[in-house]
Amino acid sequence: MAPLEPTLYLARARAGGFFFQFAKKDEYVTKAHADEYVAAAQGDKQVVFYDADHGLDVPAAHQDRLTWLRAKLR
Repeated sequence: MAPLEPTLYLARARAGGFFFQFAKKDEYVTKAHADEYVAAAQGDKQVVFYDADHGLDVPAAHQDRLTWLRAKLR
């Protein structure tokens, strides 16, 4: 799975910013992995951890995502 490692792509990405959304009860992405992903990304970053599982099925996550996208896409 090494070729699919997210940190490889995040380190090369030249985006206008990153919005990372993580779940506190994620059964797949650990806090340590989340921290690695955020550290690998260059530039402007926003990070939010939600009281949810991997699906991030909480209204706040959806609303925060829309708010971030609206601000970035104007």
